[in-house]
Amino acid sequence: QLSSSLNENVSISKLDLRGNEITTVGIECISKMLESNTTLKELYISNQKETFNEDDEEIICTGIGTNVSLIFIDLKFSPKLQSWVEKRL
Repeated sequence: QLSSSLNENVSISKLDLRGNEITTVGIECISKMLESNTTLKELYISNQKETFNEDDEEIICTGIGTNVSLIFIDLKFSPKLQSWVEKRL
């Protein structure tokens, strides 16, 4: 539900989801939202109850790769993806 709301939102520029229990399904929703949202500038998703695995990181990178507005994400990625994310943002 949050993902579909954010897909349609044209005013939110900062989203703070720190300290939750975001699962792979949640990561997929966030990534899909990033693909279409054009107003979000900052995304905070660190300090989850479970650490994201490399597959989760790759899923979120799909959304980052197509997003045109995001300039900051507070997630530390694996070394393989960290430099790509830093160049993209």
